[in-house]
Amino acid sequence: MLGFYAAFFLAFSSPNPWNFAVIGDIQARPRIYRKAIQQMQKNSFDFGVNLGDIHWCADKRAWKRKLQLAQLTQFPWRWVIGNHELWTCQTRPRMLFKYRSDFVRLFGPRIQSWIHKGWKFVILDTASPYIPKGDILQIRQILQNQQIPTMIFAHRGIPIPKSFKIGRRQYYSSMGPLYHKKRNRQLWQIIDKNRQWIKVIFHGHYHAYRRYVFPNGILGICSGGGGGTLQRKSDFYHWLKIRIHKHQFKIEVKKL
Repeated sequence: MLGFYAAFFLAFSSPNPWNFAVIGDIQARPRIYRKAIQQMQKNSFDFGVNLGDIHWCADKRAWKRKLQLAQLTQFPWRWVIGNHELWTCQTRPRMLFKYRSDFVRLFGPRIQSWIHKGWKFVILDTASPYIPKGDILQIRQILQNQQIPTMIFAHRGIPIPKSFKIGRRQYYSSMGPLYHKKRNRQLWQIIDKNRQWIKVIFHGHYHAYRRYVFPNGILGICSGGGGGTLQRKSDFYHWLKIRIHKHQFKIEVKKL
């Protein structure tokens, strides 16, 4: 069976390098987002992925404006749902899960996967502090028994035990859903079980660029610099260009 998947990868992986774009947390600064779109238009991309927090609240008109700007790039986009997509547009916003259906109607499924030139790409819903009921079975079906290189995209980071450390920094709970919730633990267990093929996990939520390694060896990339208020003075607005050649990839940070 392993030989079959190896042959599948060799047959469908592209012999030529190709690129895709990633941006996260564009929120309510359209000037920053327009600049990113203009830079992307000067490149050749197969697709783009938006890591969520499209606006500061669930404003359908604002969502449509951001969608129209993305369409100027002339390549398809995949959209991750963020926590701000669940917020009401009030002085004191509340999180309402009913907005998930509004998001799906405009941007597509909350959870989805596709194969492109020998790689598998997976989008997850980590917008709320816990993984929605029913998602775990779907995620398990997407990731189980796969033997091709995979990249995962989420809004909040993937929940991991607090006792785990990444490099010299603790993996702060603000970057990921709460680990003590049962479904959140199950998500980590599914990812950990398939760690051999998961090459990188991209997420936003934290308004900065961070690069780290999960305890099981998977590369983690936090890219939340698309327009939201930056975490620190030293942080910067940015988007990512990912270049793939066969089973290798390179991540370029494009400052705005």
